Formats: sequence, structure tokens, C-alpha cells
Amino acid sequence: MLDEKSNETVKERLKEYGAAYSRRDPDAVLALTAPEFMAFGSGSDEVCTDPEEYRLGLERDFIQCDALSMEFEDIRVAGTGDVAWTAARCTITPTFEGKSEPLEGRMTAVFRREGETWLCTLTHFSLPCAEQEEGESFPATD
Repeated sequence: MLDEKSNETVKERLKEYGAAYSRRDPDAVLALTAPEFMAFGSGSDEVCTDPEEYRLGLERDFIQCDALSMEFEDIRVAGTGDVAWTAARCTITPTFEGKSEPLEGRMTAVFRREGETWLCTLTHFSLPCAEQEEGESFPATD
């Protein structure tokens, strides 16, 4: 189990990640990641197996909008030793030509402590399945 200081530090690192993403700053996002970083996004082609592949994905995200925000709610942190994992509600709001459409999803992340620094090793952003009704375990099939 993580101590309270580590728990708060990891939560702050996740918020830093969101702030760097919101600024559309790939260097700042990647500065928070470990060399073995991997990520899954919500698109079928959004699979990154290293930081440089992730940079390409970030640059694609950033070029496709005029402004962007990433905000977290209900951040949960757990872990043991030098590994921590988070789960949070995550709203990403891209703005293009004056129009914004919030994407209300979920994000999980794994962090590894290196000295006094927590580095992100894995992120996974997903959107709820639009075809799946509340209270149902699977999307309806016709």
C-alpha cells in the first residue's frame, strides 16, 4: 500500500500530465514518461509501444484542434512499493473552428518511482460504448 505522500504525488503527476496535454506540449508530456512507456487511446489505431511512437500520436492530436483540455475527476490511486496505478474519469475537450465537443471517458495510468520522481509507464484512455445501454453488460445486437 502506498503512503499518503506517494498517493498525493502520483495524483499530482497525473494532473501535470493533463496540464501538459492541455497546453499541447508533447515535450512536457513525454518528460513525465518512462523510457518503457506504452499507451492505448480510444481510436483503433491508437496503440503506442514507446515514447517516440506516442510523440507522433500526441502531435496528431494537437494538429487536429485549435485548443484542447484534459481534466480529471474522481482520481483513484493505489500501489505498492515503487509502482502505482490510477483510475479516473477523464474529459478531453478539443476545440476546432470554434466548436467544442467534450469526450467524457476514463483513463488509467501506471507510474513507476525512480528516486523521488514518479514516471508514467502506461496510459489507457477509453470512451464508453455508445451502443451499450446503462445497466447492460454488453452492447445490444440486432
